[in-house]
Amino acid sequence: MTAAAPRDSRMERVASTGGVLMPILIQKMWIQSKRIGRRSALAVCGGLVLVGACSKSSPTPLAPSPLPSDTVSVPVVPTLRISSIVAFGDSLTAGVTSSVIPSSVQLEPNSSYPARLLELLNQRYSAQTIRVTNAGVPGEHAADAISRLRSELGSLQPDVVLIMEGTNDLDPDSMTPGLRGADAIESMVQDAKSRGVDPILATIPPQRPPSRETEPMVDPYNDLIRQIAIRQGVPLVDVYQIISSGQCLGAASLELSCLGDDHLHPTAQGYGLIANAFFQRLMDLYEPQSPGGSGVLSEADMSLEHAPTILGRFGTTGFE
Repeated sequence: MTAAAPRDSRMERVASTGGVLMPILIQKMWIQSKRIGRRSALAVCGGLVLVGACSKSSPTPLAPSPLPSDTVSVPVVPTLRISSIVAFGDSLTAGVTSSVIPSSVQLEPNSSYPARLLELLNQRYSAQTIRVTNAGVPGEHAADAISRLRSELGSLQPDVVLIMEGTNDLDPDSMTPGLRGADAIESMVQDAKSRGVDPILATIPPQRPPSRETEPMVDPYNDLIRQIAIRQGVPLVDVYQIISSGQCLGAASLELSCLGDDHLHPTAQGYGLIANAFFQRLMDLYEPQSPGGSGVLSEADMSLEHAPTILGRFGTTGFE
């Protein structure tokens, strides 16, 4: 009888428990793989923690990029707090213009500084209606003009009156040339203020020597006007300085090139410079939150083409 081969005890145990051992081994292998997978996932989450990739809560959505705005920026049209201006004076206000080539002296209302001033105001303040009345009378003496000013202010009721007068008051035979005229100017300022009208004074232009015998009296008279402006606390436009320092075309070889051939009245370009100065002062005084840029046009921009028609009354006396 053949002897049975010895049996391996380990195999026997495996065989005897095969139905239980195999599932246990599989379960252990599965648990191990889960642990490995969790560690990998944690490593990934560690790298993405800043954006909340592994958070149980929903991640905070990123704000959408702003879309281009369809809003159109509309520039603000400047405005002036006044709407009615009276320019009061003699022929230098009325617009008696002295040309160089050809030599002539004639009344040209559209060349006057009030006309040029209105043009500048309309260009800048296009959203409102501004009236400039030319109340210049050639040949008038300031000493005789007080009642006329009162009449003008009473009928027109302006917001502002521009006063440039006194050239005809410079009497070379007087011991105090221009003094009566300056006294009259101060009375005009006081009368305007009493009516609620803002006065703006101006010095008178220079005269070209030696052709004008009243030329030496211009500086003393203008000093009186400057003193009135300080004493009454009103603005001053220094027309004397503007014409003295101005460079106007067509008379480059002459002293005071912005004066015409009569050595007294400005050229059309000279009146443009005067208008520019009044415009600047009005803008500084009455434009709310005035910008740094002055908006003042250059001499080249001051073309007389399309010059506006302005209100005006002109006398028939001499062009002085």
